[in-house]
Amino acid sequence: MAVKGGTPKHYHTSFSETFIPVEGTLGVDVGKEQLRLIPGEIAVAPKNVVHRFYNPGTTPIRFQVKIAPAESRFLESLCIGYGLADDGLTNNKGIPAKLDHLAVLMEHADSRFTGFLALIEPILLRRAVRARKKGVMNALREKYCR
Repeated sequence: MAVKGGTPKHYHTSFSETFIPVEGTLGVDVGKEQLRLIPGEIAVAPKNVVHRFYNPGTTPIRFQVKIAPAESRFLESLCIGYGLADDGLTNNKGIPAKLDHLAVLMEHADSRFTGFLALIEPILLRRAVRARKKGVMNALREKYCR
């Protein structure tokens, strides 16, 4: 992950995430805990617990994430999200520039947010339904999940 990279606070309703640093220091906030993990350490964000992960340092880091139970929709969402970023279709924090893309990814990855994003979440979830019907998710899968 790039310097200053990371995610906003969020949670998942159907799976937990385990964070496993491989190289460098990984910042992980789970609930009220603020952790700095180095290789050999792990942190678990249980389902329905607010968390975020980020690079707190000055050099890129590498880490692994384990999803339990395994969730193919989440993997697809990662492929799409990174594909959009590689194509320059996200902002500098990795958030898709197109609202339909953000909506279907949020719903597909079972990601729920806090703060301001939580206020617009119901709107995004409704938009995700319409975007799926228009074929947005299928087009993103076709382009980035091969």
